[in-house]
Amino acid sequence: MTPNKDVKEQMEEIALAIKAGSRDIFKSLYRAEYANLLYFVSSYTHNQQDAEDIIQDTMISLWENRESINPELNFRSFIYIIARNKTINYLRDN
Repeated sequence: MTPNKDVKEQMEEIALAIKAGSRDIFKSLYRAEYANLLYFVSSYTHNQQDAEDIIQDTMISLWENRESINPELNFRSFIYIIARNKTINYLRDN
């Protein structure tokens, strides 16, 4: 990634790399977004362990479905939509 690129362009590059199967970029994304996702999900679950499980499930789902990633869409929002949906499913089922 070039430092002169804006965030949107950087996220497009990340999305493309993950779509292509880059485990290193995926791991970097996971580490970069983990704390924010934990805050986001735990604000609904009020339980850190459950939130951690949902984040893990979110990232597994992202990796398993990486071929369907559209890098032209807001990739970060896509991740949070997956996390939100998994959180809603968790709250509904529990």
